[in-house]
Amino acid sequence: MGGLSTGVGMIATSCFISMASGTSQVGTPFIISIIIACLINMFAASSISELNALMPDLTGGIGQYTMVALGPFMAIIVVVGGYIISNIFAAPAEGAMFANVCKSFFGDALPTAFYSVTLTVILIVINILGVNFSTLVQTVVAAVLMISLFAMGIISAFGLGMGSMVDQPAVLSTNPREILSLSATAFWFFIGFEFIVPLGKDMKNPKKNVSRAMFLGMAIMCAIQCLMAVGFSKYTLWNELAASDSPHLMLAVAILGKPGRYWMIVVGLLAAISTQNSIICSVSEICCGMAKSGLLPAFIYAVRK
Repeated sequence: MGGLSTGVGMIATSCFISMASGTSQVGTPFIISIIIACLINMFAASSISELNALMPDLTGGIGQYTMVALGPFMAIIVVVGGYIISNIFAAPAEGAMFANVCKSFFGDALPTAFYSVTLTVILIVINILGVNFSTLVQTVVAAVLMISLFAMGIISAFGLGMGSMVDQPAVLSTNPREILSLSATAFWFFIGFEFIVPLGKDMKNPKKNVSRAMFLGMAIMCAIQCLMAVGFSKYTLWNELAASDSPHLMLAVAILGKPGRYWMIVVGLLAAISTQNSIICSVSEICCGMAKSGLLPAFIYAVRK
């Protein structure tokens, strides 16, 4: 369950920006782009699952697999460039999305940075308390987040909201080249599934459960995003969706009015907790495994241990 919660935990409110961008260009055919991106990532997950089965005791994840295949230099490049540097920007971006929602609700009484920085500090403390505690937090948060997003997707996709549905074509383009190119945008929805691998050492039967968590997590993400694509077409005007910097908040207000705004505050908080907690926990485990192999400074392993 902890592995699955880490995988689905990478569904971030920032993904709604990519969702708004894709659907506002082609409409509901963006679902095809989402499915293509999901299948590509599942192929990658198959390869990672095989590597995990062959080398189940490695805790450095992709970095240590790269070391075996291409040597230590490329392994260091993959970890530092692909995980440490990229997530230095990814985690704050998620916090900023949450902070923007809070600011729109609470006003300018507090600086926007206060919300995101406070959240990050709390999650760092939780992870310092141990993997078991952070995994428990992740499991609870991810479960509530998935239920909320599924509920929002179903309400919007089937027109069950209290708001008025918009009158607009659901399909904006059927150009195969345009739909295929948007798979790169949809690819963002599935980034981070490999974060499950470093947590395998704390799972029962990791050879099977790591792959199950990755595939099930991506299937859940795909279903949620497809429902959201249909929901956007029914409750938000395409031009307004393309211009919005908080499309998830726009959808929530459109389907439920003022209660939807409160709901999205909660969803935004859960998504920010889930994403940042997954990053902090998994990246630290990856760095710890790399330090054990001598590919990163030894003090990282000592501190994490």
